[in-house]
Amino acid sequence: MGTGTTPTPDPDPQPTTCSTMPEKETGSLTSGGVAYHPGTSDYYYSAAGTHVGCLSGPATADFDLYLERWNGSSWVTVAQSISSTSEEKITYNGTAGYYSWRVESYSGSGSYTFGLDRP
Repeated sequence: MGTGTTPTPDPDPQPTTCSTMPEKETGSLTSGGVAYHPGTSDYYYSAAGTHVGCLSGPATADFDLYLERWNGSSWVTVAQSISSTSEEKITYNGTAGYYSWRVESYSGSGSYTFGLDRP
């Protein structure tokens, strides 16, 4: 028998899928449609730290995910995930400020799940 050590679990593991994120929302888009998250206000104030967002949409569509930050006069995209599928993830280390997540349908339509982990 070996005498290895037992691994210590990560005290603050980062979620890896939309289903394990602390905040989850669902939505639906038609081709060319746009939706903003989180919740009813579509933006949030955050302290500095790591923002994690993920998107899981229909296999037959191409949905993209963007993180935007308010610069004092307009919303500016600070991170994006724009693969040719509807499975997207962003991890962004940002300063304190107002943030909003944008989901866009590049092509196709259907329901999706958006997950969020705030700093």
